[in-house]
Amino acid sequence: MSKLLLNFTCILITVLALNGCDRSSIPTSPIDSESVTPTEVANLKATIVDESKILLTWEDEALNERGFEIFERSGSESEFILLMRTAANVTTVLIDKHRRAFDYYYKVRAINGIGASGFSDQAHVVGFQKAVTVSGSGSLRDITFSPDGSQIAGVGSWQTSTDQDADFGNLVIANASSGELIHLLETSSNYPYSGSSCLSYSPDGGTLTLGNELGEIECWDAINGELIISEMIMPRKDYWHWWGSGVSDLTYSNNGRFIVVAENDDDISSIAILRANSLKLYYPKLNFSGMIADFEFSPDSYMLAVLVDGGSNKGVLSLHRAEDGMMRGCLSLKFRAHHPYPIILMAKH
Repeated sequence: MSKLLLNFTCILITVLALNGCDRSSIPTSPIDSESVTPTEVANLKATIVDESKILLTWEDEALNERGFEIFERSGSESEFILLMRTAANVTTVLIDKHRRAFDYYYKVRAINGIGASGFSDQAHVVGFQKAVTVSGSGSLRDITFSPDGSQIAGVGSWQTSTDQDADFGNLVIANASSGELIHLLETSSNYPYSGSSCLSYSPDGGTLTLGNELGEIECWDAINGELIISEMIMPRKDYWHWWGSGVSDLTYSNNGRFIVVAENDDDISSIAILRANSLKLYYPKLNFSGMIADFEFSPDSYMLAVLVDGGSNKGVLSLHRAEDGMMRGCLSLKFRAHHPYPIILMAKH
């Protein structure tokens, strides 16, 4: 037999042998086996790791999945949302919540090219929750929510154990949904009788600006709890002066460019318009005869309205251009005793 004929005979015998063997023993790829949906996930568990992390584990009962879908629901919500997808054969996922207070439910299902399995049983995990409590000798004087509602902040004054006659300024930042304390900070001007009196979030929620009784303005990073900048804007005339001076109120303009600051003194009160990024004055302070009762920016931040209580049933409403403080209008009002409507004494435009 020639060598060529012998090789052909060997090839033919090999082909016949393969055709006659049992192909059921040949392994198939996951893609080839996707004729049915995968088997459900079993034994889903959720545990807390390092206080702020959630570890999910489960048993992979499927042989033909392409991956898994993890669904999450907050304890205060009614519907699950898709949180993430994983690759095939994954049975462990670590979720970092970046905070210790949480309440979540989880469920997992396997997926492939045909469809999805049913859901696993739900796993529930509750993180450490600690409510904010101001204890001892102290008080909050102003409180506000962040623009997105995720934080609540308060300022006030506390007395130390070493000096019971002195108040020191403090800033409290907490999680608005759980009450968990995020930051408890001592404000920069820790001198006697310098308790913080007012605060406001910037429109983007990234900065907390507060004023204290010494007349100082401070800007704090609302996330990291770090002091960004501070400036003495309305210094006290008399260190031991109990009434007047210092910062009585402040707020941001709607566009975030300005911070308006009010100072109420015994006889002359003032408004200062500051640059939000530097705390520098745009122009000299606006002075008023009487106590500043309230002030408000227009929605476009172009105008500032100031309401002044002049005493003896008198009031003044003045309108100022925010860019330069120029008065655009003024109403002087006098209220009669037991009369619901004011009498307009003077109007300027």
